[in-house]
Amino acid sequence: MSTDTWALCAQHEAGLIISVALVAATCCAGAQETMKVIKADELVWKDNPVFKGVKTAVLLGDPAKAETIIIRNKLPANYRVALHTA
Repeated sequence: MSTDTWALCAQHEAGLIISVALVAATCCAGAQETMKVIKADELVWKDNPVFKGVKTAVLLGDPAKAETIIIRNKLPANYRVALHTA
């Protein structure tokens, strides 16, 4: 390849990297506005209806509805999770 071709490729690559960085920064900036740090002791922990001894906190969504949910579970010491499949 000629020097001009290499220079054009380098410019194109630099432009692509800058574009990707701008998109990532924009996405992250939007996410930071909605993110909130919540400590474990601030969550509302309830007994898990299926697994005895497990406490569950719902962070996002409603488990009773067909929607995306985010939950956290606290398991007692030495709790064994049985093998499972999807």
